[in-house]
Amino acid sequence: MKPWERYGGTTEGSKPWERYGSPKEEEQASTQSSGEFWSGAAMDLGESVLGIGDEAGAAAMSVSDLFSEGAWNWDQNLEEARKTLDTFEEENPVFSGAITGVGVAGSLLIPGATALKVASTGSKLAKAGKTAGLVGAEGAAYGALAGREEGRIQGALLGASLGAAGGVVASKVTDHLAVRADKMAASELAEEGKELMSSATANATKGEWTDRTQEGWSKGWASVATGVSDSISRQISPEIGGRVQRFDETAARINTLDTKKYIENPAMTRVLELEANDLDFKGALLDFARHSGDTTKLTSYVKKALGDEEATALAQYLRWSMNSNRNYNTKLGNNMDPTGYMHTQKVRGLPGEAPLAPKQGVGGDFADDIINMPQDIAEKDLVRGLYSKGEVNPADYDSVLLTNSSRIMNNNRLLQAQEKFNIKDINGGAQGLMDELEKTFINKGISAAGSRDARNSIVSLVKGQNTSPHLALKTMQNLGYSVLGGPKTAILNFADIPIAAWNNGLASAKSLFSGRVAAGADVERLGIDSQGVGEFVQRYRHGSKQKGFGGRAHDLSQALTDKTLKWGGFQWADRAAKNQTLKMIASNTRDLAASNRLSERWGAYFDGNDLRMLEKGINDAGGDITKMDKATAALYDEVLTLGLGQQQLISAAGRPEKWLNNPNARSLWMMRGFAIKHNHMMSEKVHRNWKAGNKAEAMKHAAGYVMLPGSSYAGMNVVRNELFKEDYEASGEEFMWSLADSVLGPMALNSIGLGSSFGRNEFDRDPTHALAESLLPPLGVGGDIANGVYQAAVTGDPEELGKIVTSQPIFKQWEAFINK
Repeated sequence: MKPWERYGGTTEGSKPWERYGSPKEEEQASTQSSGEFWSGAAMDLGESVLGIGDEAGAAAMSVSDLFSEGAWNWDQNLEEARKTLDTFEEENPVFSGAITGVGVAGSLLIPGATALKVASTGSKLAKAGKTAGLVGAEGAAYGALAGREEGRIQGALLGASLGAAGGVVASKVTDHLAVRADKMAASELAEEGKELMSSATANATKGEWTDRTQEGWSKGWASVATGVSDSISRQISPEIGGRVQRFDETAARINTLDTKKYIENPAMTRVLELEANDLDFKGALLDFARHSGDTTKLTSYVKKALGDEEATALAQYLRWSMNSNRNYNTKLGNNMDPTGYMHTQKVRGLPGEAPLAPKQGVGGDFADDIINMPQDIAEKDLVRGLYSKGEVNPADYDSVLLTNSSRIMNNNRLLQAQEKFNIKDINGGAQGLMDELEKTFINKGISAAGSRDARNSIVSLVKGQNTSPHLALKTMQNLGYSVLGGPKTAILNFADIPIAAWNNGLASAKSLFSGRVAAGADVERLGIDSQGVGEFVQRYRHGSKQKGFGGRAHDLSQALTDKTLKWGGFQWADRAAKNQTLKMIASNTRDLAASNRLSERWGAYFDGNDLRMLEKGINDAGGDITKMDKATAALYDEVLTLGLGQQQLISAAGRPEKWLNNPNARSLWMMRGFAIKHNHMMSEKVHRNWKAGNKAEAMKHAAGYVMLPGSSYAGMNVVRNELFKEDYEASGEEFMWSLADSVLGPMALNSIGLGSSFGRNEFDRDPTHALAESLLPPLGVGGDIANGVYQAAVTGDPEELGKIVTSQPIFKQWEAFINK
């Protein structure tokens, strides 16, 4: 295959300049074909912007060779690319000069590759410093050019700061690329940029609950590779999908905050331990749950056994339980008296119960019956006896305090769904709510098939959060996450910031460096700071403090992984990057509210009245959440969470249906949550616009992704490899591979990695094996332990066991940094 054919060129056809009215063929004869011409032009642009046009051309050729011939022909392709580029420049000096002019301006917009080529000498630390300085300088130049709304000086500081972090954060790059031949004033250009950024969302949400069941990718792919809320948005209705994301993320935040306040505080932990070890206390709780006994009796028991602090913690828990149950009973339950009541769950001696006939969904097998739906078992008649009369064995029951709190949290999801979809108060429980949701979808214009599919997806979402993998599988999954425990991995958390700039706009980034922290933009305040969110959503929750071997092994593995993530810097970096992202979302929200344009971005998620109240509240308070009333502040918190949830996995709504429905297979989705969210973002902004005929909009977003998140990730990846990896040299080729990886990773759900030479070599050596291996979950420290024990047994060398420690990322990466 000729090199230009890889770029879509041919050996026949008219000369390219004839299409643009340039000199005639006889006046400007050329030895290049049309394909060669455009190959040369593309490489000339890459050379002018990045300084690596020839490497980019060679990389494209080499990837093509890898897939078509199974060989990696870098040197040969690099020589061919350079010849094509040289010929183009010689035969088209005017056109090449114009490209160079555009490219030089463009080089101010994409820092990283040229800097990495320059920073090719000295120690690893010195190279990283050079790279940061050069990229920061380029970012400053870009900021001065693009930051017209904030002023050139402020814009330059903004660009320099973001650039030094690994890439310029700027959605306004596309404004400059979109300038047409006719000149536009700076203010007009900025305004056009704003309009372009919001048009995709606005166009997607103008319809009133438009049925989109037939759009998007196939249901099969979506069920595996798209979060359930995003899948609903894409295939059925953006309004339904938006509200599903909203209700589940809100419930997740409320449940996290309640868990910290009422369950996982030190005093309540001691109360739970008392329940696990004192059958009399557990029996008293069982009797209280049957409206026998009172709060004073329980708190007095705890005060005598443990102390005042623990008695106060239990009293606070019981008040929370009563208020929560009363709220559920009023809005959705059976209106029974919640005073002196808690939910209990028997674990031994349960009678058998035959499942009801399933209620088939369109194209699915879900049934919202007693088996398949999380029916509120607490609403059944309580027929057990009393412990005080010797009629009950407390050992037959799980922890009353934990099972009751689990019921409350499950019901919180149902209540949030009821609220977000404006369902009236009913006494139908979960199934009654699902019936009402399906009717609501049909009344809003969704087809019967689409309404049933949406209902079934919501059933999966609610039901899936009540299930967990087998303890042995969950233990191995915990150990697998130890691969994130090194500082090299922690660095990539900061790629969230340029992604946020791409999604929220450059103007939002001013909140990062203005000296004023965006009020309320804090993951701890919102309840999304724990390791129970993101990749770790749906960690196993025990129903009792009494654990067997499997439970103890699970807890040990989780504690080990938590410590590894903390000591390796992952937790700190994750929280810091999330907070910066939240600030940008807050800034964008304030800007939209100031111009009464919140509906452009959030119209699919909120009713008009809510948006008007939110706009007024934000404007009156100047964006300061401490000055907002309670209702407005709650909506504001939801917007912040939704904005973060658009680019990151926050709750189970971001998990695919197959993940929700197959708990024992969840390890197959490990390390893919981030890619799944980005796959959807790219699909919505690029693929959907292209398919709808908005090709300019699609190209704008595609270019923005490559130039912002893509180049930033590439810069970070090369720098971190330089700092923490042996035998690595930063280069333009490595930058381009990392840039390609930033796009291919989300598209392939992290199944194909191009960002490391090891991964590329493995794929080159045996593509089938490499791909199959990438589909398996990481084993982490669990695999290292097994391998160390095996090697020690086979070789008879106990020193092999020591490699269990030295092979850990946190050890290897710090060692590589110190020694290099």
